[in-house]
Amino acid sequence: MIGLKMVCAAIIFAAICGSGFPAQPTAANKPCCSIVEQALSAVSAIKPGMTRADVERDSIEDGGAQFFGQPTRYVYRRCTKIKIDVDFAAHDPATSRGTPDPQDRIKSVSRPYLEYMFMD
Repeated sequence: MIGLKMVCAAIIFAAICGSGFPAQPTAANKPCCSIVEQALSAVSAIKPGMTRADVERDSIEDGGAQFFGQPTRYVYRRCTKIKIDVDFAAHDPATSRGTPDPQDRIKSVSRPYLEYMFMD
């Protein structure tokens, strides 16, 4: 009985897949895909050793509480639901006292993820 159900499900699935629906949507069909592609391109260009100023060209700090010594959450300027976490090394540890400096160096950057922007 279970075998018959699985065969029927496979036949229905094959019929749907072969019915003329595209297997994968193209970027031309989805306007939101261009923003995601731009965000992925911008984020993949961010590498350790670059500066905080480099990150802030395409991203802004997310709202909400962020603490010194932990990765900084950034949102992509064109779509604030696309985020990355960036860990920095202070440009001049003797004078930084926990304040962000555009010359701080990136230690690591996360993969992009989706989340609503935090508001203060």
